[in-house]
Amino acid sequence: SERKRLHKKVVAYKESIVVWHKRVKASERDYYDPRYRRNDLSQPKFIKDVSEEQLPRLYRILDTLFTIFEKIGERITNDLRIQIGKDTVDFEVIESTVKVNHELTKEEARQLVEYNDEVKRRSYASKPNIRKYDYIPNGLLRIKVSNGEYIKDTKLNKLEDMIPEIVILFYQRYFEIRTQREDWEETQRKREEEKQKARLLQERIDQEKKKTREFLNILSDYKLADEIRKFVDIMKENDKADQETITWMSRKADWIDPTISVEDELLGKREHHKTDDEKVKFLKEEKYYW
Repeated sequence: SERKRLHKKVVAYKESIVVWHKRVKASERDYYDPRYRRNDLSQPKFIKDVSEEQLPRLYRILDTLFTIFEKIGERITNDLRIQIGKDTVDFEVIESTVKVNHELTKEEARQLVEYNDEVKRRSYASKPNIRKYDYIPNGLLRIKVSNGEYIKDTKLNKLEDMIPEIVILFYQRYFEIRTQREDWEETQRKREEEKQKARLLQERIDQEKKKTREFLNILSDYKLADEIRKFVDIMKENDKADQETITWMSRKADWIDPTISVEDELLGKREHHKTDDEKVKFLKEEKYYW
């Protein structure tokens, strides 16, 4: 079942933590080394901030929280976050520390002796990097969500006694995250809507420009046909052309005139909407047949 699966997940974290704690002690490391993880689960944020002594308690708290959220109908993700609806609430558990003066280890004391000897022998020596203070975990835990809000152990109440408050803290953060997401989605929706309006407007503008250009091209043909007819009348009055030429020019005027647009037996229909250059190019084109 889902409940057993989550329990196994928590146990897997616990086992892996025990392993790397032992390795850390064996190698005198005081930090989390990801090379020693023995499962493929994502590292939960709380591991680095909780001492080994507090881990059993931490797992009991998490087990209680996960059980409650599951019963409510929420989901625990593979990396131990709370998924509520479409949104996920991140959290971390931090253990408070006490600042104390650092006590030298045997190795650090040896390094200092060697350093002092080097200083006596020569003017310069590299001083070992030894911290002045240690920060000792004190067993007080706090659960913090991603906006910085947290609930912590107090002298009067432990986290185990504040489970309802912790659940409310998660839901308060969820409502913030959901509101931020919805605001972002609404902003994106409006932005896309504006883009779509701009695209549609530009399409209308482009179509209107094209329609206007074609109209002006048609009007150009109309004016050209009118000029041809005026020219034909002058040629008739001055008896400057024979009847065959007059007839031919009149037919070309009817071919060019968009209000008549007769089909020429050789040139076909004139494409009045095209530009003057395109129409001239059509008349200049020559094809050769062999």
